[in-house]
This record gives sequence, structure tokens and C-alpha cells, in this order.
Amino acid sequence: ITACNSLLLAPESDELYDLGFIPGENFVAINKENFEEKAYYYLQHEEERKRIAYNGMMMAHQKHSTTKRVLDFLTIIEDILKQEESAGTNS
Repeated sequence: ITACNSLLLAPESDELYDLGFIPGENFVAINKENFEEKAYYYLQHEEERKRIAYNGMMMAHQKHSTTKRVLDFLTIIEDILKQEESAGTNS
């Protein structure tokens, strides 16, 4: 959703925070009691809606692109190999 420059309205969760989402900054936190009110609010406040959607898109492209994920994966593999190499020299 955010990668397409669309506004994400979602319940707050640890998973969203772990992915880099910040309420009011790059997504809109909602619950079942305020979903409709917030949806109408952001339909009426175009500039704010566009700002949050744009921030979400930029965060998604910076942190969650295929290239970024591959680079993160390679870093993890390199770290594992270094640990194994270090453990082997300490034996």
C-alpha cells in the first residue's frame, strides 16, 4: 500500500513499528471505533493525506525494496560466516 504512495490506515502493532512505521508520519493509526472518522478526515485534508502517504512511500522504498532486502540478507550471511570463522580459529 505505502510503496504505491497510498495512505495506509491500520491498527497500531509491534509488527508495524518493527517495519519502521510511525503513526501520523508514514501511516494513520486507526481502531474499529475511529476508522470511519479518520477515513473521512483524511479525505477532506488532502495535503496532510498526501504528506503521510508520500512519507510512507519513501520509507517503503528505502527500507523494504528488493535491493535493500538482498543487501540485508548478504550482511547477515557475512556475519554468520565471520562468526563461524572466528569460532573455528578459537578451537
